Amino acid sequence: MEIVVCRSRLASEFARSLVDIGFGELGVTSLVSTTSPENIASRRVLEKVGFSYESEISLKGRVNVLYRIHKR
Repeated sequence: MEIVVCRSRLASEFARSLVDIGFGELGVTSLVSTTSPENIASRRVLEKVGFSYESEISLKGRVNVLYRIHKR
């Protein structure tokens, strides 16, 4: 249990850092991320840092879910 919690925290911190860099240093106004629909852990991390589900898309013949976050 402790390892899972630690990994989850690290993933969230890393994702938050990427969002900060994107909106800060790079000056973008929105970011997108994709993952497989079954990857619940990744989807939770994306939602935790502020991404919202947008749609299902096809990437290389596979179904993925697309998440987006806009600069506030």
